[in-house]
Amino acid sequence: MFEISPAELFSLIQRRDDKTKLNFVMTFDGISVKTNSKNMSVFYHKGTICARCGIEGTKFRLERIVNTWVLNLYGVDENGNDILFNKDHIVPKFEGGSDSIDNLQPMCCPCNGEKGKDTWHNRGQSYIPKTKKSKRIINRRHRVKEIMNNK
Repeated sequence: MFEISPAELFSLIQRRDDKTKLNFVMTFDGISVKTNSKNMSVFYHKGTICARCGIEGTKFRLERIVNTWVLNLYGVDENGNDILFNKDHIVPKFEGGSDSIDNLQPMCCPCNGEKGKDTWHNRGQSYIPKTKKSKRIINRRHRVKEIMNNK
């Protein structure tokens, strides 16, 4: 299993000129990996610390996802377990948030899941969905909540 620290990886990326920093292929242990993913861009520009809990991503691990090799960022929790990191939309896409780097932040997967629950829970009845898809999701969640409350 190949692992590299964020500092080592980013130092390799920084040696590139500005136009191609995150748009090239790197080779690790004979395996080619693209560095132009949105996750990599977020970690490179915004850091590797979870925006919610503060856990630090300390290693990129080379992993195969279906037919593609990727570098996934992991941190370690207080119990010594590896925690996967990903990008988080500050303003969710279903609320009109964009995929631009200004609307993205690094977040560990447990916090990202909890943030999603908090976001839905704290909206209340005043939230007006912007798309048909989000209206269906909200209506479904409200029906489930009503059924649970009536039991």
